Amino acid sequence: MAEPSGQFIEIDGLPVHYRIEGQGPDLVVLHGASGSLLDWMAGPVDLLRTTNRVLVMDRPGLGHSARLPQNNSSLLEQARHLRKAADALGFERPVLAGHSYGGSVSLAWAVEAQDHLAGLAVIAAPSHEWEGSVSTLNDLTANPLTGPILSRLAPVLATPDRVEASVEAVFAPDPPPANYAELTDAKRVTNPRMFRDNALAVGALKRNLQDLIPLYGRLTLPMEILHGTKDISVPIDIHSEKLAKAVPSARFTRLEGTGHMPHHARTDAIHAAVKRLNAAR
Repeated sequence: MAEPSGQFIEIDGLPVHYRIEGQGPDLVVLHGASGSLLDWMAGPVDLLRTTNRVLVMDRPGLGHSARLPQNNSSLLEQARHLRKAADALGFERPVLAGHSYGGSVSLAWAVEAQDHLAGLAVIAAPSHEWEGSVSTLNDLTANPLTGPILSRLAPVLATPDRVEASVEAVFAPDPPPANYAELTDAKRVTNPRMFRDNALAVGALKRNLQDLIPLYGRLTLPMEILHGTKDISVPIDIHSEKLAKAVPSARFTRLEGTGHMPHHARTDAIHAAVKRLNAAR
């Protein structure tokens, strides 16, 4: 497993792993499920740091950041913890951008503390309820009976071919960057404790979103919503289309033909949205 690539700050006795890149208006970016700050570092930050001072953090329990007590998977608790870290590092009123599950955490951050943000970019993020569960594998991993067994098997089952196939499926129909699995230390999430914690957090996502949905109408800060029309992981019609209708201040960008990883496939569009939010400060 890769060694930490950044620095640590202690928040409420728990280490948060982070990196700061570039100069300019403050920008905080959050990664999705099963990932780490290395996802943003594997390309998108190269462009974002040309116009912004960018804070990239491992979310609690992923990458090299400590899990919250009792593995608290609440979106609001994660948002509060990361907000404390950002404040302590001098990012007191940043633009906030979150991808996928990190976008859900960003929404939780905004509904509770939008006055502490200069703007919000929500990228391919779950925002509303959907039918059914996330996946059978996630259900089995979160299950108290089958979860511990599957978690112990995860490092063995995650062969290089399977990891690569998973990466390609997440990016589809867009091609992943060369050596993405290696650049992001993708196999790290198969650590048994991390694998199960991640499944528990994703399994609780729909329930967590139920608390946020009634609050979206209160958002008045400058906001950008970006979503690929070919995203099969987080369908645009179930999530971002509804979110755009709920938030009058939001600008909604449909990324035609793009899948679930637009911060890689359409970094230009993400950067343009961030620059609009910079200008709206």
